[in-house]
Amino acid sequence: MRAMLSGLSVCADLLVSDRPATRLRRVAGALALGLAGSLASLPSHALVELIGISKIAARSFHTCALTTAGGVKCWGSNFYGELGDNTTTQRLTPVEVSGLASGVAAIAAGSYHTCALTTAGGVKCWGYNYDGELGDNTTTQRLTPVDVSGLASGVAAIT
Repeated sequence: MRAMLSGLSVCADLLVSDRPATRLRRVAGALALGLAGSLASLPSHALVELIGISKIAARSFHTCALTTAGGVKCWGSNFYGELGDNTTTQRLTPVEVSGLASGVAAIAAGSYHTCALTTAGGVKCWGYNYDGELGDNTTTQRLTPVDVSGLASGVAAIT
């Protein structure tokens, strides 16, 4: 399977093979993975293999990965807590999203927030919330995932 993903400072070609690895090809921009450094230093179309990753979601200045174990890891800008690691510290390497080491079926990234669909069919979001993007009946920025009100179960997909 092949898919393109892009954000304001991220553009990558995602190749998912039948092996238990996901390969990420740098097309343009800087996509810092911190595996052996940064993809920014690699030539265009360099190939980096990410073991144990099933999906990638990228937006503006951050990227998140869904692991094959059902966990979520994020990296990049974290000004509004969009990485979900209970900090606002920028991360050049993937960090686990607090409380989401497993049990996640899908992920979606907004400009400054991120959401996860749980295997139970619920939705959790974190990050920027000035306009209520997180759906928790507040406008409070969240540094860790919170439940979206009214979506504790029954959700089939997020984008």
